[in-house]
Amino acid sequence: MPVKLKKQLGVTDGISYVTGSIIGSGIFISPSPILAGAGSSTGLALCVWLTCGVWAVLGSLCLAELAIRVRKSGGLYIFILEAFGENVAFVSLWLSEFILRPMSIVVSSLAAGTYILRPMFLDCPDMASTVAIKLLGLTAMVSFLALNCYSVKITAYIQTAVTFTKVLALVLISTFGLIAIARGMICPISFRGISVVQNKCSVLFAVALVMKTCFVDNIESDTENLRDPFETTDLTAGGLVFAFYVGTYAFNGGDTIAYAYEEYVNPKRVVIYGTVVGHIIPTIIYLITNIAYYTVLSKTEILSGVAVAVAFAEKCMGVLKWSIPIFVAISTSGIVNVNTFKGSRSLFVASREGYFPKYLSMINVTKKTLVPAIITMGMVACVIMLGMEMISLLKVYSFLNALYCLVAIVSIFKLRRTHNPPDALRLPIVIPVAYTCLSLFMTVATVVYNPSVVLASLLCISVGIVLKLLLYIGYSNDSAFRRLYTKIHCNMFSFYLYMIANQIRPLIISGCVLQCFKMF
Repeated sequence: MPVKLKKQLGVTDGISYVTGSIIGSGIFISPSPILAGAGSSTGLALCVWLTCGVWAVLGSLCLAELAIRVRKSGGLYIFILEAFGENVAFVSLWLSEFILRPMSIVVSSLAAGTYILRPMFLDCPDMASTVAIKLLGLTAMVSFLALNCYSVKITAYIQTAVTFTKVLALVLISTFGLIAIARGMICPISFRGISVVQNKCSVLFAVALVMKTCFVDNIESDTENLRDPFETTDLTAGGLVFAFYVGTYAFNGGDTIAYAYEEYVNPKRVVIYGTVVGHIIPTIIYLITNIAYYTVLSKTEILSGVAVAVAFAEKCMGVLKWSIPIFVAISTSGIVNVNTFKGSRSLFVASREGYFPKYLSMINVTKKTLVPAIITMGMVACVIMLGMEMISLLKVYSFLNALYCLVAIVSIFKLRRTHNPPDALRLPIVIPVAYTCLSLFMTVATVVYNPSVVLASLLCISVGIVLKLLLYIGYSNDSAFRRLYTKIHCNMFSFYLYMIANQIRPLIISGCVLQCFKMF
């Protein structure tokens, strides 16, 4: 009897994975580049956040319909495979698992390291050691990889706890932002010289007095940012396009719900509730959090670096300021957990379909976890972390991820004709059409205003196409490449275990020691 994945995930798990996947490093590193791309206009920046949230909801609703129609684990890859065949699916899988997934893991890990070190370098954030940041990020990454190898259910519980931590951090930021508004006696709505002055009997003022008495006495408001919200400086079309793509990175993760369809106890219910509730929570929290940033911090402070939450906490949260770096580090490193959950299942499905070596589809018979796929992802991410920086990854990652999602969602127009189970979800046609049109517009704008990003993306896609051609040659002809591929395919698992036991572990240990010496 073949070993199958166990149905053990419910609605709470689905909501936690979606919310936890979206609320991660994005909200904590994106405010600065979005405000910069919006020409330092707080009103325009908030519009970018809201538009990206709507865009993400439209896309995730389409993916929810696809998941219920296809009824297989694997996420976007399996949708593309069912609609467009193995050639397009292979290239998309290459991009997903060997470009996008490692990039996301690296960005999240580096963001965690940055927030841990930022309190030590408040006045000079550029002095924080890059090596130290990478070592801290590597520690967080390896910890979550090990947990995913041990138990699916435990990582689901941990993801729920991580999600709570993320929401708690953002609630603290939002609360202190609202208190700052009350202390300033000015409502955050001020347009064309019209402002609303809060009455001292207001609820916000009462809350401010309580917090002042119990916690802090140094909450200050900088409501100048909110007086003329649509005043811009140095606004360019290219910068605005980049702001939108950074915003999509902050909302990235809604497709998580489609990666474990075969493990849900009640799949349709989990997919629908997980998608809707899992997006409503982050959208509301993101908007309130950014208003809090704009109320307490000046534009110069927001634009000074990616660790905006630490600057916010230092300025207005008193003794609670030390909780923010801890909460944010947990939140950002938790994205590693989500990406491991998603990526390992994509490799599992792809290997089961015959694209990758068979060892990637093996399941640990004791723990019922995808140990080979998880460790392989970790090895690739470790290699990428050696030579990449956080901000430089965002542009290429955001563009490629949007393109990948677009290809998957376009498949809905074909799969509606070929996959029609009795309980299929059918959205109004305007939803997939609106998402497709908006994505095509952003793609064209990127080609015009950020051609270097397009060139780098085309290079990644070209590598995937070349690999597919080599794979086709290997399968079709009795050539040396064919014999080499067969040998690797059949014996990869033994080679893999040998490397883990005898080569990889000493290499990682020696590399960490060398990096520590460089710090001094």
